[in-house]
Amino acid sequence: KSIHARDVSWHRTDNFLFKQLWNATNPVTVPLWCAGLWFLFATQAGKPLRMIGWMYAVPLVLFVIARGREYYLTPAYPMLMAAGAAWGESWLAAGSVRTQRIVMRVTAISFAIGGLITFAVTVPIAPVGTAWWHFADADNGTFNMEIGWPELVATVARVRDSLPPEERAGARVLAADEGEAGAVNLYGRAYGLHEAISGMNSNWLRGYGDPPPQTVIAVGFNKSTLDGIFASCQAAAPVSNPYGIVNLAIGEPMEIYVCRDIRQPWPEFWRGFQYYG
Repeated sequence: KSIHARDVSWHRTDNFLFKQLWNATNPVTVPLWCAGLWFLFATQAGKPLRMIGWMYAVPLVLFVIARGREYYLTPAYPMLMAAGAAWGESWLAAGSVRTQRIVMRVTAISFAIGGLITFAVTVPIAPVGTAWWHFADADNGTFNMEIGWPELVATVARVRDSLPPEERAGARVLAADEGEAGAVNLYGRAYGLHEAISGMNSNWLRGYGDPPPQTVIAVGFNKSTLDGIFASCQAAAPVSNPYGIVNLAIGEPMEIYVCRDIRQPWPEFWRGFQYYG
């Protein structure tokens, strides 16, 4: 519910129907799945399979009403493309051999071009930081989020190691985002880091540890937020990566803080710290 409200407020659910022609499917496939709808709803041959068409149409209407994201309906398109291919095969069978060859050649070229374009911008095969990589990242918006996690955790470990010995063993990482928490939990094992604590999504259910931490290494928070939680917070180290790429899940500039003296008792603070994203 919280994520849906966010998506609506950020206009991610706008133009749902139009986005079915681009974001949800490869544009090259649009004629094929449209032919599938025609075959299922407008032809006698498609009548026995019409339920497949309704399996697409009903969720489509529901997502329009509920203001869903464009990709929610994506799993329905392969069955429509299969129906379109079946109709196209029967249509071609009634035509001349020359027509069949032309249509098959155009179809093969179109799908090859569309497939290569899709492959180029959805699979992380471009060298990081190249013009191709930046183009692909601008198109899908997610490649940047694959950069910098090991460097982030290595920096957290250095901050932990810089603490006085009496604080070091009990220090915990407080992560603002599930990505940061996951990175600490995955890569932090090599450094002997405790699993991160976080109020985001299901991380909140795991709690803050027993005993509660006295010293916190805060990752992903701005200074003003931390000042409202702890009596003392000092910047300890900046976060960077060798590619100079901004990971939008981490943000920029990104500073790791060491915080002490929580203003509320941990149980009271934790009750109001749950959030979603």
